[in-house]
Amino acid sequence: MVRLVKALPAAALLAAVAGLFAGTARAAVSISPGGAITAVSPTTVTFYAGIVAIRCRVALTGTLATSASTGGGVAGSITAATVGGCAPAGTAVTLLTPIPIRLGSVFLTDDGIAELFMDFDNPGISVTLAGMTCLYQGSDQVHALVPFVVAMTPTGRRSGRTSATLPNLAFDRNSIPLASGTGCPTSGSIGPLGTPSLSLTPAQTLTLTS
Repeated sequence: MVRLVKALPAAALLAAVAGLFAGTARAAVSISPGGAITAVSPTTVTFYAGIVAIRCRVALTGTLATSASTGGGVAGSITAATVGGCAPAGTAVTLLTPIPIRLGSVFLTDDGIAELFMDFDNPGISVTLAGMTCLYQGSDQVHALVPFVVAMTPTGRRSGRTSATLPNLAFDRNSIPLASGTGCPTSGSIGPLGTPSLSLTPAQTLTLTS
């Protein structure tokens, strides 16, 4: 994770960066190059049905816009997902598509990193295990985190644009509620425990332009 340039004492830096984003519900973000994307897991992605871990290979295809707004702006969509080679034996996972991609809000972490969530909105995950088929879907979102470098001048003002390169999708584990299925665990999720990032092609650069 990329850390902020510390041109100020820590307390002053945090206050200055917080001031950049305070009260900004929506901000413009450019996405380059945008367009068609693929995201492929180098090994396996871990899905959970309750505490049951299912490891599968995943390939996603979709599109990204060249600009979007934070605070829920639509940035693209996952239009197809191939999930296979699942273990343990007798298990299977299907990702329901399309999955809208939205930009969350820029926020400041406790250790002074400006971050942006890229949200996979309302994903549906169908899991087959022990003869049961369980559909997990709901309002909870699955996140990929985008860290930004915020360059600060000695006076505490932002210097130039704020950009981050996104070479992969690293999922933050979020609980997805059970939508249907008898005898199924009440929630499911994707990673990140033991889950590698999905390599994103082409890599994308996100720039906070306002």
